[in-house]
Amino acid sequence: MLYRQRIVKSEQTPVVADSVSLGDLLTTLLEADKRHSSTSRTRKLGDRLAPLLGFLDRYAGSIDSIVQGVGGNGINPACVAWGILKGVIEAASAMTRYFPKVIELLERLGAILSLCHQYDQMITNEPRFKLALSTVYQDVLTLLQKADQALKRRGITVLFRSLWTTFESEFDGGLQKLALHTSVLDAETTLAHRKYVRTTLDPAVAHAERSSVAIMDQSQRRTIMTWLDAVDAASDLVQHSRRRTTGTGLWLAQDSNFIQWHTSKKPSILWLHGVPGAGKTVLCSTAVNTIRELHAEPQTAIAFFFFDRLDQKKRTESSLVASIIAQICAQSQVLPEPVTVAFKKAALYGRHRLCPADLPISLLKAVTDGLGSLYLAVDGVDECEDSAGIIGTLQDLVGGGSNVHILISSRRTPTIQKKLSTALSIDLDAARTEQDIKIYLATVKGCLPTTDPEWLDLITRRVTERSHGMFLFAHLIMQSLSRSSSPAELKGQLEELPSGLTAFYNKYLEELSLVELVWISNSLAILYDQQGETVKSLETQQRALSIQTAELGPDHLETINTINELGRIYRHLGDYDNAAKMHHMALSVLEKRLPEPEEHLEVIWTIATLARTYRKQGRFSEALKLFERAHKTRAKVLGPNHPHTLWILGDIGATYQDVGLFKDAEDSYRRALEGRQAVLGQNHPDTLWSINNYGIILERIGRRDEALDLQKQALSGQSEVLGHEHKHTLWTLEVVRRLERTNQGNVMIDCDDG
Repeated sequence: MLYRQRIVKSEQTPVVADSVSLGDLLTTLLEADKRHSSTSRTRKLGDRLAPLLGFLDRYAGSIDSIVQGVGGNGINPACVAWGILKGVIEAASAMTRYFPKVIELLERLGAILSLCHQYDQMITNEPRFKLALSTVYQDVLTLLQKADQALKRRGITVLFRSLWTTFESEFDGGLQKLALHTSVLDAETTLAHRKYVRTTLDPAVAHAERSSVAIMDQSQRRTIMTWLDAVDAASDLVQHSRRRTTGTGLWLAQDSNFIQWHTSKKPSILWLHGVPGAGKTVLCSTAVNTIRELHAEPQTAIAFFFFDRLDQKKRTESSLVASIIAQICAQSQVLPEPVTVAFKKAALYGRHRLCPADLPISLLKAVTDGLGSLYLAVDGVDECEDSAGIIGTLQDLVGGGSNVHILISSRRTPTIQKKLSTALSIDLDAARTEQDIKIYLATVKGCLPTTDPEWLDLITRRVTERSHGMFLFAHLIMQSLSRSSSPAELKGQLEELPSGLTAFYNKYLEELSLVELVWISNSLAILYDQQGETVKSLETQQRALSIQTAELGPDHLETINTINELGRIYRHLGDYDNAAKMHHMALSVLEKRLPEPEEHLEVIWTIATLARTYRKQGRFSEALKLFERAHKTRAKVLGPNHPHTLWILGDIGATYQDVGLFKDAEDSYRRALEGRQAVLGQNHPDTLWSINNYGIILERIGRRDEALDLQKQALSGQSEVLGHEHKHTLWTLEVVRRLERTNQGNVMIDCDDG
């Protein structure tokens, strides 16, 4: 019922045309506060009437139809309420004697409404609740309007106690009626909450329960996977799949035996066999990926395992069975019941890992019985500990009545051939793999040191012929050919190409022996040099160079590395002419062989070592040019504060010092020291040596007190880091003693970075 219909027409007064805001009402309350400030019973009217104001503001929307009584002006019902209440406050404020009593009556009204603040927005849209709330709201407005009219109409006559008693009694009657409607509202609130719980919270609780079950299931899954202790077959699959060259192995999906195997409605076994190096493992991974694309049906599981004789965990039957069970569990939304039962039994007996006592083969059979289909690929059966026993287990799995399809790949050994004589088979002979080998060769020919089409065609034919269908042979040969340093070397290798893996392995072992000998010689020479046995170091590197020159060629990069090392050793021996000769020889080859030689680190290193040799020869101008070239390039490639860049900066300082340009030397040494302090730290041996250098140059330019402080700093660090008996520590100690003895020493010591 509309508000205007509920008020007796004789009691209606026009609603103010201008809507009253809450701010207007609060202003009126403040004015009343001031007016009656002497009476403590009427202080802080805003706080005392807050429950009433809150109700009128919060639930004004429950009676939008009230605006129809205001000419359809669209006035907010709360504004109407503010206007009526403002009138009550203004009328009562004029009656000093009865104003506190009016406020107390309004407080009682607010107290009845205070419980309404608990109503949540989630139930205010319920129709029955809205009707009950609207009734209460209209009761409040009616009561306030009657109070407003009574106070304004009676005016001064209300001062008579009898008339006030009548007004108070009428207001109490309105409060009782309001309390009755409020109780109805509370009942509707209870019903609305119950409905909300049924429609909203019950599904949420059910979802939470399901989530809790899912969390428990995930926890149980992790525990069971730990118990199974399966190898990571998925990583093996990814690794072997990456080895496949794009475009190879496509024929497998079209092979009639492969099609018959995976489309059969009955359990079946397919045997994929070939010689070592034929590509069985990669083709097996291709088969797995093909089956994944063709058989994504529900209730179908796909599992795989790659035996590896070099890995203990990948060559036993127990590892195979555990891996298959784990993969089936991972693909099942609900853990197979046989697995959970077996796990609980194992836990009961304290078995933390799947073991023979858990009857893993029987468990696998029970798990597969619950599947629609199982596709299983097992590679390298010839590499396991008991190939005959494992094939027997797989055959039992197929013969168990479940829809199990197993692909087995292996070499063609008598034992395996006898066990799989009746199975479908695919022979990876040369006829099947030749086209794949050609595809592979086409993708790797770009790494060879020739672009001549005739040569590339000859290489393809020669490698294909000699491989006899063995992918591994083709791969190893191409790796060997790609190490050729020139077309001439490539031609020589092609003419000596072995036929078959056995011949290749024999040739490779011969080369490997020489490579190992060279590696040992290089390492031993460096060790001799570090121990001060420079002559032995020279002889050892010379032996390594003779082997490399004969076997790899004079322009091979490993040969050039040894030549550079020889140059460094000659410099340490004081044979600067031979040192320069070695570095020149290496530099001329490197600048021709390496891409972008100007910025190649090996070229930069050679230039720097040649510059050090020039400096030792007294060719300071040439040395300085090379040092600056090396420094500029290293700063560009490695960064200005890289340790190698800073090392050359020290070389530049030493060269400036040699020619008497002490200011330039001081600048270079200072920059090198600051860089090393920032990058290496204060007590790094290189930083301490840089402090030595900087101290020496400061002494040269007459700053002896600073020089002494620096040398003491270096001595303290070297004693702590290197020890008191280290040659650098002892050298610095002598410098400190000399500087302490005299401030005018004529003996100047050269501290050389190189």
